Amino acid sequence: NFPFNNITPFDDFTLFQIICGIAAVVGHIWTVFAGFRGGKGIATALGFLLTLITIDMLFALVVFTITVTLSRYISLGSLAAAVSLPIILVVRENIFGVEIPGYQTILPFIIGLVLLVIYTHRKNIDRLIKGSENKISLFKKK
Repeated sequence: NFPFNNITPFDDFTLFQIICGIAAVVGHIWTVFAGFRGGKGIATALGFLLTLITIDMLFALVVFTITVTLSRYISLGSLAAAVSLPIILVVRENIFGVEIPGYQTILPFIIGLVLLVIYTHRKNIDRLIKGSENKISLFKKK
C-alpha cells in the first residue's frame, strides 16, 4: 500500500500523483524565484496529466490543435483544451463506459485545475474579448 494504508475512499497512489502534479503546477504559476509571478501552468499541467490520464489528454490536445489551427490563438486553444478535459473524462467514463483508474479522485481535481487555468488566463480572456490578443503565425507571408 504505497505510500500509506488506505484510510480514505481514494486510490492513494492516484491521490499522491495528483497532489505532486498540482504542487508542480502551483509552483510554476507562483514561483518564488520570480517574485511569485511565473507562467500559466499549462505546460506543467500537460506534463503531469499526460502521465495520469494519457488518453484523455490526447483528446484534449486534439481540441487544442483544432482550436489553435482555426483561431490562431494559443490562449484560446489552452482554455478550450482545459475546459474540454473534464467533459472528456465524464463522457468516456459515463457514456462510453471506459473505466478510468482513479476517476472519482481525479475529476474534482481536474475541475479545480480548469478553474485555476481560467484564473491564470484572465488577462488573455480580456484581450480575446477586446480583440487585442496576439495571434500566432507559423508560416508568415512575405
